[in-house]
Amino acid sequence: PNRWTKKYTHIWRQFIPEEQRHGFEQGGWFYVEVIPRKLAVFSLNTIYFFDSNSAVDGCAAKSEPGYQHLEWLRIQLQFLRDRSMKALIIGHVPPARTEAKMSWDETCWQKYTLWMRQYRDVVVGSMYGHMNIDHFMLQDFKDIDMAVVDGSKAPHGQRVALMATEQNEISVLGAADYLIDLRNDWAKLPTPPSSLRKGLVEGDIWEATDEVEESARKGNKRKSKDGKQKKFLDKIGGPWGESFSVSQVQASVVPNYFPTMRIFEYNITGLEDATTATAMSRKSSAQEEPILDGTSQFLPEEDLADEEDEALEEGEEDDPNASAEKGKKGKKSKKPK
Repeated sequence: PNRWTKKYTHIWRQFIPEEQRHGFEQGGWFYVEVIPRKLAVFSLNTIYFFDSNSAVDGCAAKSEPGYQHLEWLRIQLQFLRDRSMKALIIGHVPPARTEAKMSWDETCWQKYTLWMRQYRDVVVGSMYGHMNIDHFMLQDFKDIDMAVVDGSKAPHGQRVALMATEQNEISVLGAADYLIDLRNDWAKLPTPPSSLRKGLVEGDIWEATDEVEESARKGNKRKSKDGKQKKFLDKIGGPWGESFSVSQVQASVVPNYFPTMRIFEYNITGLEDATTATAMSRKSSAQEEPILDGTSQFLPEEDLADEEDEALEEGEEDDPNASAEKGKKGKKSKKPK
């Protein structure tokens, strides 16, 4: 804890659940159940992963805040899995990793990507900023090196081979090499066979892949196109693309960059009537009400108003002068004009 984390804890106290404020003061990370018992959003403090931050040294050593931060994330994701919940992850600096750009220390990228693979049934998306360019990047699980994750092996060619100087901030003028690298990486991704491309466009890829899987289960001799479909699906990790995780990078809202408005559409089947965080009051930390599963719940405005009325009535019952005054006012209001 330091004066900055304590200051921001005070400033952002209406957003940070009370039971997580101690952790926020420690490292500046927290999460909120935006749909209680359904969906949580994790706010990562990427300053501990940022390769340009010379005050920290990766995520392999237990003494490093990056190690502690990712351990916290792993434990919380496991808790969510146990509760059958889903998670969104947000942060500032994205996990960019190309020949021209490496935003995170390699040990942090390795461990983060490992968590994304292990908890791909929990994490439904991740969103970052910093680069001011509307794009996305993939974390390929085949790039995970367990020796780098546990710190027994130094990352190969990290930073020295990537950049000749310490000036590695991306800008509008310096983005070309990075974007070309991304395009080249995307070009290496498996190309879906023609038999699946129509399904990708029309949304019935699941029907096509189900036919391939059913054919394999029955032991039937697959046709040539079925073999191509299966080979493609094996490369990407099945119909859900489980060989990758994706990180979205948001556009800048400042006109000097590339201002863009992006609309995200979420599948909320079964959650249509769920109470959301935006429907809850955040007037002050004193109005928070703990619930049994360890989360914080804010009382709706109407409930707060009812409580205030009840409190006033209780106070008047204890104060005879207040009751008398109320009686006088009541009688006065009944006099004919």
